[in-house]
Amino acid sequence: MNLENKKILIHTLTPLFIGSGEEFSPFTFWINSEKNELVEFAEDAFINSLSEAEKNALGRLSLLDLMKLIYKKRSFLSGKVFPVSPQIADTYNNVLAGKADFNEFAIKKPIVNVNSLLPYIPGSSLKGALRTGYLAACPNLTWRHQYTGGAYGRGKEQLDEAAALGGKMSSDSFSTVKVGDCIPVGEVPTLVLYALRCHKRKDKSNIPPMLQAVLGGSVFSGELTLSHADRIKDSFKIKNITDILEKIERYSLSLLADEQVGIKYPCIKHEFTNPVYLCRLGGCIGAKSHTIERNPKGKSRIRPYSTCTVCATANKHAPQPISFGWCLIEVLDGPANKEVPALRALVAEQNELLQDKSYRKAPASATNLQRMEVVIPKESYDRNATYSAKVIEISPKTNRARVQVIGKTKLFTLMEKGTFEVGQQIEIAHIQGETCKLKK
Repeated sequence: MNLENKKILIHTLTPLFIGSGEEFSPFTFWINSEKNELVEFAEDAFINSLSEAEKNALGRLSLLDLMKLIYKKRSFLSGKVFPVSPQIADTYNNVLAGKADFNEFAIKKPIVNVNSLLPYIPGSSLKGALRTGYLAACPNLTWRHQYTGGAYGRGKEQLDEAAALGGKMSSDSFSTVKVGDCIPVGEVPTLVLYALRCHKRKDKSNIPPMLQAVLGGSVFSGELTLSHADRIKDSFKIKNITDILEKIERYSLSLLADEQVGIKYPCIKHEFTNPVYLCRLGGCIGAKSHTIERNPKGKSRIRPYSTCTVCATANKHAPQPISFGWCLIEVLDGPANKEVPALRALVAEQNELLQDKSYRKAPASATNLQRMEVVIPKESYDRNATYSAKVIEISPKTNRARVQVIGKTKLFTLMEKGTFEVGQQIEIAHIQGETCKLKK
């Protein structure tokens, strides 16, 4: 049995998130909004910082009061520090002030090495991406009807992978591909940010999760091994590792063109001396990056209410969205590149957008702030009552004002047209659904 081995480097072009299934609990961290840092502390440190009276009162505190107590004791609570985006820090302050619901304030953690505590790329994640790209390029793909239950025999078309790869388990041609875990090379910068799901169906709720992502520009080292085993039929044998990588790049380029995320891939690829191949890894990358589908009638499959997930930025007028998971696989046929200017410029631009704090300095620029409705608290309004509200933004299309009741989070569209300014306080009434009127 012949073995082919390739050492590789994975370069992240955009933020990458591979979840561990664990979360930062709101009761084991506090956020420094001035430095945009999350401080994770040990529970013992919090208990030791309490007086006897405070310990006795713990059982009677609400969860929100407990968060406030943690923030009050923050000078005693040191620990690991993680950078957060300005929007996350602002949301934390709003929770403490009672302007946002804390129930959704759970931050997903990435998978990390148990020894170094640094994020890494599991071999299973990379192999899954390679397998999808290889399958997409297989000739004569066949689909079979899978019964999903129900009185009417509902089902769905599912790709027959066994027919495409020569069998199952040990007969599967991709079982000869071994992918090791990719460990970080140098530092791995991370950022806690929002994963904003952009729905094409505008009436759908948008409650973005918070997660700790690896930023673009990170590098991971790994290894690919292909065994030319006799148990695989000749017609299904994989030629070589390069064949796999070329197929995943073709598949990834089609996804990149569809998303239009502004990655100038040809410019970046040209600056590498070793062969590089585009791929997409991790979570928050959409079903299209994981699955291959077809329309039984032979037409292209377009989902009318499909979504995409992007990293939330303070500037909603950013020229291109920053999506998750785009990476380069560099095959180390020679020495690795020490510097790739086009990649460095792309990462610097992304980091500037993700950590932009300029919107905090001028309240009038609130119209440029991408609103992040992390939670939708249960708010009740009396239609016949009068409320003090503030103008949050002016719609450029309809010239109508969007207002927010002071102390609340929901926005309403003011039905009367007029000359309003952002930040102006007005009296509103007749709240109904998403609209309201001026107090007469």
